Amino acid sequence: MQKSTVHRYERDRYANEKQKGQSGSQKRGHVHTLQTGQEYDVTIEILGHNGDGLCHVDDYTVFVPNTEKGEKVRIRIKKVKDTIAFADRL
Repeated sequence: MQKSTVHRYERDRYANEKQKGQSGSQKRGHVHTLQTGQEYDVTIEILGHNGDGLCHVDDYTVFVPNTEKGEKVRIRIKKVKDTIAFADRL
């Protein structure tokens, strides 16, 4: 039993060394389909805790400040991180 634990430890350590220098989403194999500067027409679905509007584009939750629930707006992506993005209202 102890031998398999050591083997698992070595395997995990090797995997971690190979992944150095990659972002969290790259480690999980997530490829960003949203890019900064892209523009979209969206409908704000809900308001977040800080009052920002939230919508979804592809598999991303996008935060858009100064919007209201149900509002249709054009946005420009300004930052993408893992499965969330931040956008400006145009």
